[in-house]
Amino acid sequence: MNKIKDKLTNIKLELLFIIVLLALVIIAGIAIFSSATKSKQIDNFKDDAQSLLSVGKNVYTNLEKTGNTNYIYSSEDGTSKAVCITINGLEENDYLTKDYSDWDGYIIIEKQSENYIATLWATNKKYVLNGYNFEEIPELSVNKEITKYQDENFTGKVKTSFNSKNNKYNAPCINEKVE
Repeated sequence: MNKIKDKLTNIKLELLFIIVLLALVIIAGIAIFSSATKSKQIDNFKDDAQSLLSVGKNVYTNLEKTGNTNYIYSSEDGTSKAVCITINGLEENDYLTKDYSDWDGYIIIEKQSENYIATLWATNKKYVLNGYNFEEIPELSVNKEITKYQDENFTGKVKTSFNSKNNKYNAPCINEKVE
């Protein structure tokens, strides 16, 4: 009778071990999947940010080429000129081929000598970028340079003036159709 009892106890322990092992494997799988999903979301956010910056660079040159310099402003110290355009402004002026309706933000394109520098302040309502250019974005990390969204309103910040990393411009950001 004791042998049967011992065998049953051993079988119960083996089953318990298998159940615990399966639970650990499932938990590890969920953790890996969750991490991979978050990583993909960050990569997509960075790709979208770089796409916006690429489009933004075209705004300044298009305004220059069409002679529409009403939206190109000189900095307070006169060392540079810039255009500021919101993501909504990009959409209103048919610069975007992808839907960015969940995004809020703006791009400042500065021209110093013959160099153009485009910098993005934006959120997709999940992650936030505060003033990075195209070359910097691939190296940014979450919870360091890329922060979590906390009800930031970027478009509201540039209704009457905008600041690049180095200069202040006393002019509004383009947020509507340019005529």
